[in-house]
Amino acid sequence: MEARYLLRKASNLLSNLSLSDNICRFLFFIILIGLWSCSSDNRKNLPVRYFQIDAFFHQQAEALSKSNIMIEKSLFVNEKHDTLLLKAKEIDWDKEFTPFMTCDINKPAYSDAYQIESIQTGIGKTLRYTAVKPSLFVQFIEIVYDELEQPASISIKTKHTSMLSKTETELWFSYTGYGIREIRKSRWWGDQKLMVIEAYFIEQP
Repeated sequence: MEARYLLRKASNLLSNLSLSDNICRFLFFIILIGLWSCSSDNRKNLPVRYFQIDAFFHQQAEALSKSNIMIEKSLFVNEKHDTLLLKAKEIDWDKEFTPFMTCDINKPAYSDAYQIESIQTGIGKTLRYTAVKPSLFVQFIEIVYDELEQPASISIKTKHTSMLSKTETELWFSYTGYGIREIRKSRWWGDQKLMVIEAYFIEQP
């Protein structure tokens, strides 16, 4: 809001200057750069409250795109089933992990939207985020850490309701693979659609 206010003030100031159009445009461009820089710095300085889901899956995507492993991927849609064996290098992992990345809750608007629970176990710790409102898209996140304090598995539950349907999704990721289970129910006709994706990493000799 502050940047927009300053931008309007700068625009009004330039409109009243008795300079040539080229000089005005140059000054306006300089002011825009300064405002953009300040805005970017403010975003970078925001505190990190929750586990960064998007950053984690970007790292996984980069690592898998350079890996020689195979992926056994199965797709279940209602009663139909299909299984593929794919090379990791041939998969667009940023696109593949998009459903996970969209579940990132580390945003200023969600600073108080989740209850945080940290449980220490004999091996590592478990971190849980539970939504305080049923209207939030991401309802639950659980991150289990190993003895090296690295994320060993991630589980996510989401919920979305529209005028036509209600969709509940469960997502999971570990170093053995990942999966998505989605149930979509029609609010008017009682129809239900089940989609399940399961993928497992297969090391090559």
